[in-house]
Amino acid sequence: MERNMKRFDEDLASLEKKISNISAATKHQGNLSFLKEVKRLREKYLVKEDKVKSAQRHEGEEEGSEVQDCKGDEPEESLAFSRRKYKGFRGPLLYTVWKQMRQVISPVPASLTLNPNTAHPELTLSEDLTSVWFGGSGLIFFDFQERFDRAPCVLGAQGFTSGEHYWEVEVGEKADWGVGVTTESANRKGRLTLRPEGGYWVLWLTNGNQYEVTESSRIPLTLRVKPSTVGVYLDYEGGQVTFYNADSMSILYTFIDTFTEKLFPFFYPGSNNKDNNCAPLKLAKFWTIHS
Repeated sequence: MERNMKRFDEDLASLEKKISNISAATKHQGNLSFLKEVKRLREKYLVKEDKVKSAQRHEGEEEGSEVQDCKGDEPEESLAFSRRKYKGFRGPLLYTVWKQMRQVISPVPASLTLNPNTAHPELTLSEDLTSVWFGGSGLIFFDFQERFDRAPCVLGAQGFTSGEHYWEVEVGEKADWGVGVTTESANRKGRLTLRPEGGYWVLWLTNGNQYEVTESSRIPLTLRVKPSTVGVYLDYEGGQVTFYNADSMSILYTFIDTFTEKLFPFFYPGSNNKDNNCAPLKLAKFWTIHS
């Protein structure tokens, strides 16, 4: 563990230096020359990363007996400790860099849409399936098994069983909303248990100023700045769901868990019982950082 922690520190310092160098390069180079430099750095560090991974695998094979001796409860606790210590550095780091260089980065983000088969009957979805608001459309809906029948919620059409993914949701000045992820098998009928044990990892706003999440119990959050756009980052293998104020990329809350089935983006636009809650939730951006 000490050796691994030292390696993490060294890798982090190296990464911060690389980001600083790239940031400096953007200020002194044209778009074309900068992209050529990005390509050169990418090829250089990918080759280096492959060599490091190969060396680590070889080291792991030689130390196989040591790894076997460490099995039990302690490795799981150590893993949780390392995640807690370094979770401030986890997240869509590539997105943070891309956001600063969005004028020259290609390709563009992929699309993320809403699944109308999951939408509560009193929700209306935009034609392009990127916005949702409370208010019946007057249409007759089939009661699909995947449709929410009591809570006015809807899921994303794309599900994830691996990789790192990041999307942003415009919440504007809405007084009530909820965004996050949920499992494919989570209950969508009747009263919902919106906590991890029920298959939901969600950030909520109620009454215009009460932010909260739920682990084993409700956890109120005190935010210095009210976000108009919320970023949701999912690291499937890393067992992490992190919420961001997308304007500043400051962390609002991080769930640490273990995922074993397909996860879908979750959206709750709230009801229209308040004058400032009729605006829609709108999907703004989506990236698959690592699949």
